[in-house]
Amino acid sequence: MVTLTTDRLDAGGRECQCGGMTETAKRLLDTFDSLPEPERQEVAREILRRTVLAEHGSLEDAELVALADEIFRELDHAEESR
Repeated sequence: MVTLTTDRLDAGGRECQCGGMTETAKRLLDTFDSLPEPERQEVAREILRRTVLAEHGSLEDAELVALADEIFRELDHAEESR
């Protein structure tokens, strides 16, 4: 089962605390975060497009629903904190 955890994100939701991420990947994310919003959206779209086209195992419906629920809970919590 795939698990999304919010404890890996800082308060701004930008800095990943993943221990296994390379410095190159961290710099990529830092550069992504520094882009203007329109460019960030274009890059995100392209990453998602490539992810969809990549060969990988499919998630079960229950896993997708659980991940979506967790994402919406995180978004609700962020909205309540504002």
